[in-house]
Order: sequence, then structure tokens, then C-alpha cells
Amino acid sequence: MITTKELKRSLKEKGFIPHFECESWGSSILIMRKDGKAFCRMYRYTDDPKTVYFSSLSVDESVRRRALGTKILKAAEEIAASSGAKALCLSADRTQWMHAWYQRSGFVDFADNRDAENSVWMQKAL
Repeated sequence: MITTKELKRSLKEKGFIPHFECESWGSSILIMRKDGKAFCRMYRYTDDPKTVYFSSLSVDESVRRRALGTKILKAAEEIAASSGAKALCLSADRTQWMHAWYQRSGFVDFADNRDAENSVWMQKAL
């Protein structure tokens, strides 16, 4: 398992700034590019240490189509795997282009998300 110090160093070397939070329900990491043009959030619940959730991926329109989303997603996968997680999960709207993008990135649908219309839970084994 990677330490927080090692994780911070690794992310900074890749051009990202991490922000960690620990709560009673679990922990989260906000990962942002140093220029602020792209970010995501990852979180894990204390009662499910083998699953990490990926959310809030955002890439500024001015820098899209430069693989920044792919780089952040790969960094998230590395973080999750190095922390001992066996799966990375996310929720996506199946009617939007992001759903197909996540599928091309190796995610598969596994359950309807009853909290949002047209939304599906997706996962990727690590």
C-alpha cells in the first residue's frame, strides 16, 4: 500500500495537486492539474475498502482533446490499485458521450443508478 506522502509526490510529478479529506464515512481525494484546467474526485467508504469511487471529472473546454481526462482517469486507477482496491466504480448517464468513453476505458455497466434518470453504475476491475 502506498503512503499519503508517496502518493502526493507521485501526483505532483505527474502535474497534479492532491487534496485529501478524511470523514467519519470514509475518505476522499480531489486531484487537480496544476493549472486548474482539469480535476476529479475519488472517494472510499470505510465499510467497503475494496472499492474506490470516481466522480466529478471535469476538463476545461479550452484544453479538451488533449487526453487530460484520460491522464486523470489513469492516475485515479493507479491510486485505487495502490491502495488495495479491487474495483473503481462510477456513475454515468447512459445517454451521454461520457458513458461510451468510460466503456472504451474498460468500464462495464453493472447496475442502474436509481438516484438519477438514465444513470448507470459502471465498474472496472483493477
